[in-house]
Amino acid sequence: MKKSRGNSPSKQERTPPYREFERAVCDFVKALDPSAKVMFDHNVPDRDTGTLRQVDGWVEAKVLSHYPVSVLVSCKAQNRKVDIQKMGTFVDEVRSIGASFGIIYSTLGFTAPALQKAEAHGLSCCRLYREQPADIPQTLFLWSYCCQPAFSISLMEGFPTKKVRTWSDLFELKIGIAGEAKTVLERLEHEFRRQEDAAVENLKKIAAIPSDWAVEHSLAEPDNSSNRFVIRVAVHWRVFCSRLEGHVLNGSYCFQNQSFVGSVAGPSLDMASSHPGAGWEETTERDLPRNCILIIRRRGGFKEAALTHYGPQLIGN
Repeated sequence: MKKSRGNSPSKQERTPPYREFERAVCDFVKALDPSAKVMFDHNVPDRDTGTLRQVDGWVEAKVLSHYPVSVLVSCKAQNRKVDIQKMGTFVDEVRSIGASFGIIYSTLGFTAPALQKAEAHGLSCCRLYREQPADIPQTLFLWSYCCQPAFSISLMEGFPTKKVRTWSDLFELKIGIAGEAKTVLERLEHEFRRQEDAAVENLKKIAAIPSDWAVEHSLAEPDNSSNRFVIRVAVHWRVFCSRLEGHVLNGSYCFQNQSFVGSVAGPSLDMASSHPGAGWEETTERDLPRNCILIIRRRGGFKEAALTHYGPQLIGN
């Protein structure tokens, strides 16, 4: 008696890649508008003959929450770009089915004539990225910039004495401002944090590299008011740019208006080092591209860094 092999999981037919792509597109479209009705592998009657036609995706939604529209979604999981012939077929399909408009997704993009034909007929050409590197830098600008402050402290006026010989001695002197006495180092740290906060707030208004800054504090040596110290802390914003191939995309890119909807993951940031880490290169460029990600990397441990770098040194050395 022969044993039945049955349908073990290992023997079951796997879902073809093109079907996985179609499903991924429909899932993404649904995520864009949860209120829309998105139908995968749907049948729609032909407007001319009434015959049911299979479509990859069909969307029924409302514009401005009031006006009903229907969208035909076509998915092309091919090993080449969609050309003008295939675009022409899609144009006819949108007309025959009577969709309000059409969206065509391609795994490898579109030829220039195909994009021109789509634009002439009001169709949207998109590409879905699923954990893939950004490989079309000529149209998709997704550079990341990381800004982090580097500070320096210098003595503008004054000279060392028996009581104030090292930077640590100077850092411990008191400065009275508005009736409140704090050490020099506490004042410098306060100003540093204030400027960092201002840079973060400005970033919410406009994406721009923060401006370098400097501030000076004047104080007299205890028991010797004739010896005044003027201490200057200056901050220069170091700028790092990530390599484009470091990005991973999840979302949809529209070739018509060059917009991207989805998530973007760039290279990781090393928060324990003075350098952001692998995938980042320091740059002197200050003019940012239109489409970019700008990160303000706050510097922790200002006091510790100042004491470590300057503390033991003799003033004037």
